[in-house]
Amino acid sequence: MKDLKIVYGRNGSDLHRRIRTKAAEFARRASDGERAVFIVPDQYTLTAERFLLSELGEKELHKLRVVSFKRLAALTFAECGKTFDFVGEGGRAALVSAAFDDVSPQLKYYAGYSDFYFNEALCERIKMFKEYSVSPDALLSAETSDAVRDLALIYGMYDSLLGADRADSADNLRLFSELIAERGLFRDGTVFIDFFKVLNASELSVVRALCEAGADICVGLVSDGSFDENGLFAPVCAVEKKLASLAARLGGRVIREKAENGTEYLRKGPARLESFLATDAFSGSDDGDGVEIYKATDISDEVDFVCCRVCKLVLDCGFRFSDIAVVTRDDARYAPYFEKIFADYSIPFFRHKKSGALEKKAVRFIGSLFAAVRFGFRRDDVLDVVRCGFIKGVGASELAEFERYVLIWNVNGKGFFEPFERSVRGFSGGETPSPSDAARLLRAENVRQKVCGILSFLGKGSEKASVKSHAERLFGLFETLDLERRIKADSESLAAMGEKTLAEESEKLFELLVRGLDEYVLAVGESEVSLDMFGRMYLRIISEYSVGSIPTSSDAVLIGGADTAPLLEKRAVFVLGLREGAFPKTPTSSPLVPEKERAALEEQGITVDIAPFEKFLYEQFIVYYALTSATERVYMSYPSTDGGESVACEAFDLCLGAFPRSEIKTGASSADRLYRTRPAVTKAVAYGIRDLSDYFGLRIADGREYPQSLFSVPKEVAEKLYGSPVYVSATKSDTFAECPYRYFVRFGLGVDELQKAEFSAVNVGSLVHAALDRIFKKEKDLAALDNEALAAVAEKEVGAYMREAFGADAERRDMLVCADSVRKRLFSLLCSMRDELRATGYRPVYTELGIGRSENGLPAFDLDCENGVKARITGSIDRVDALDDGGRTYVRVIDYKTGNKDFSLADIYRGLSVQLPLYLDILSETGGELFSSEPKPAGMMYYLLNREFETGSFAAMSGSAYFAENGTLPSLPPTHRRSGMILEGEELMKKVDPSGKYFVDKDVAKCFFSADERDFETVFSDIKKTVRGMCVSLTSGRFEKTPKKRHDRDCGYCPFTDICENSERCVSDEKMRNDDALKRMREDLKNETEGENNG
Repeated sequence: MKDLKIVYGRNGSDLHRRIRTKAAEFARRASDGERAVFIVPDQYTLTAERFLLSELGEKELHKLRVVSFKRLAALTFAECGKTFDFVGEGGRAALVSAAFDDVSPQLKYYAGYSDFYFNEALCERIKMFKEYSVSPDALLSAETSDAVRDLALIYGMYDSLLGADRADSADNLRLFSELIAERGLFRDGTVFIDFFKVLNASELSVVRALCEAGADICVGLVSDGSFDENGLFAPVCAVEKKLASLAARLGGRVIREKAENGTEYLRKGPARLESFLATDAFSGSDDGDGVEIYKATDISDEVDFVCCRVCKLVLDCGFRFSDIAVVTRDDARYAPYFEKIFADYSIPFFRHKKSGALEKKAVRFIGSLFAAVRFGFRRDDVLDVVRCGFIKGVGASELAEFERYVLIWNVNGKGFFEPFERSVRGFSGGETPSPSDAARLLRAENVRQKVCGILSFLGKGSEKASVKSHAERLFGLFETLDLERRIKADSESLAAMGEKTLAEESEKLFELLVRGLDEYVLAVGESEVSLDMFGRMYLRIISEYSVGSIPTSSDAVLIGGADTAPLLEKRAVFVLGLREGAFPKTPTSSPLVPEKERAALEEQGITVDIAPFEKFLYEQFIVYYALTSATERVYMSYPSTDGGESVACEAFDLCLGAFPRSEIKTGASSADRLYRTRPAVTKAVAYGIRDLSDYFGLRIADGREYPQSLFSVPKEVAEKLYGSPVYVSATKSDTFAECPYRYFVRFGLGVDELQKAEFSAVNVGSLVHAALDRIFKKEKDLAALDNEALAAVAEKEVGAYMREAFGADAERRDMLVCADSVRKRLFSLLCSMRDELRATGYRPVYTELGIGRSENGLPAFDLDCENGVKARITGSIDRVDALDDGGRTYVRVIDYKTGNKDFSLADIYRGLSVQLPLYLDILSETGGELFSSEPKPAGMMYYLLNREFETGSFAAMSGSAYFAENGTLPSLPPTHRRSGMILEGEELMKKVDPSGKYFVDKDVAKCFFSADERDFETVFSDIKKTVRGMCVSLTSGRFEKTPKKRHDRDCGYCPFTDICENSERCVSDEKMRNDDALKRMREDLKNETEGENNG
């Protein structure tokens, strides 16, 4: 053999430049007929070609063939007329399953191991046997355990089923090596090998064959040149030892050449980091320039930090997106976060991985079908089936109604096979649906019938059957769904949107789906399997197919695995997930071959895997490679929580030692978050259009504050959204005051806040509201009822509601427990109300009194605003009480509330909690016809519904009454808490509360704010000012993201946080007492009046 040349050097040295220079020198001196081979990993072919093109130019580049080992094998097979029908991972899985069944009677250790996961492990084990060129006979002849013997039997049967016409894809390089020896290929040829971290057993077998053929070989290795078996470069040194042993065995020499062992290609911080990791010594500055360390709260925060920094590099530092790489050791864990958060920032990226068919919508649809049948029609699986969009007659609106109903009523499992008959509004739907609600329910039910028909058709074949019959059934489903046409339509839609690459990928999908069925049937068509196993194997076959992995943009951030991503010439590298056990990965034992068995085989000269300690050393090397590949900036981070407490890995802590003046950063600053608000500017600047910053009023370089809270739409759009008049309710007014942007999403765009039909505070409140309304309408004199009668009323109303809302589910144990709690609460509330009505002068006269909602209620209240805008106020008053006093009628309004709620004039002053004063004002101004005399506002009050019995449980006794366990009625709890504003006056109080127990008592009185008539008018005027201001803002199109913190609620409670993506903190207003708030109202009204007079 010829001398074997090895060029070695650490990261940052001129290693790759030296190999490139040697290849260029060959090309320049070679005659036109000579051609060298430049072997690189698959992911480096484009990088290497660009590398060599810059050195040689197009004229000489053709003298170098840049290929991977597998590509070189395929080209050589074709040139030599050798054809192999290679079986991939999917075909391997099917054949291994058949092989296991065939030898099952002979198995001792693995008898009965026939599930899908065992099959996966078997496939991986057989693949490794082939990569290490271990034959079944070698395993059978070894002195080892029953487990290894069983594996050898299965492996041998697998090879028999392959036959002479097929080969496993893992045999590719072995067959290539044999062909080189057989044909004498590459004799006196020239081969360069570069960019490999290590060479595996199959690749080393090709190198051996090339050496034996007499090829001139030059290999580049990232190493410090030592032969320390426990050092940082141990995995690479092990490869060099094997190459040296090979050369010695063939009578050749190894000529070693050291690349410049400096870090001239690394700057400042990265150079110091590389020096420290490689030698435990320092070089360069210790200020950490170019190195940033971040401790994230979780993965989402970690990826968000990356996006902030990427935007900063592009906007402020002159980087292009393609200068940046992001690597992890757990791509699958991070992938969903990359997809979402990079899209949020509008950062183009390319995930460096094979673009598999499994990622495509049509394949997800099939996978969801099998998953739905396998897991008993889980809700998420069934929803995924519908969301994929391949069911005829199910568009976006039908899907929305179906999904909404499923989520509201928690439909799951067999519930999908029962008709959808309940209200589309959950608990708040009422007894009789409106025509529009009935139409929505019908759409949801139609979707249910269609999806159940598909699932039933597929599920009928769930018994064991031949692969061929399962395949025919699935293909029949394809035809029923007209899947080929629908996939083609998807492709055409993508093409129309300019997504040419995605359209071409989509166009191939149906062909791949059919090819997968054919491959499965050809492999083991007569084998009998369950539908579950058929589905898993079929998807496994499909997963092997690639439908393209070309980046959609030439300028995109590279995202990939730390062990495979091509990091050459990247100016900035982000290394994520540096936490203990994840990066570096904790070594795992070899599949199906325990460490003891592996070591025993190794002693007999049979290598089936590397030792765990060697895997550990490889992981350490990967960490070094990832952290030292950037030429200018390296960012390292880890999530402190990821489904539990997370600890930084040792390498992370060691890196801190290299930069004593640096600190770990936690939480992105407000300046960092600014980058999230300007994605269009980020893109523009990346492509050199920097003057857009002036258009947006931004100062990109100096990081001045950007008004993230600002959001507006054109005035003409706002007018179309809200019309004229602007319809206002107390709920709408409160929502606007809490956050104008939330109002825009909820009432402008019409995005509903989903309320599930469950016993939450909101839904229990709706139930109690409805029950009280019916009770007060039926029971004309609640004060006359005793406890037993009230218990009967509570049971009747709650029972009726449960049967209407839940049907047969109302008898479930959990429903009965919840209903019992509601009954107790309602009974307690009725007793408290009954006692108050007996002791006070007020009487309930109206419940659920509509404003602008029915002929029997109050008319809508119109309010003139600025600029010709008119507000029309509608709503519903929970309860109106009246007290007749010698020709005068005092009225109060009551609002039932769940949870804790205190009356606050400070809230009303800020525009919050306007319902009570707004409705009382409207009642007093327009409700004259409802009373015997002109209504006079005398009170507004919250009545809390959350009091219930603390101990014991009711048991049904003698009909419908509820008693304690000893058969007697329990003692009543204290009065339900109330708070509000009442009209002061000694004579009035004597009539309102003769006993002094409900308003006069000092402990009760502190919950009420006493006010005179002038104070009531002040509050009413302030409320009207609030409504006018809201309407003017709405019609002008201003919707600031300025949420107010209220009752300890922050943005985390908002259902629209994903839409808003606001990072600003909620505004917490100063605390005010009621009299202070009233004083401010007076001052504002005075200033407003003076301004009008002066104007």
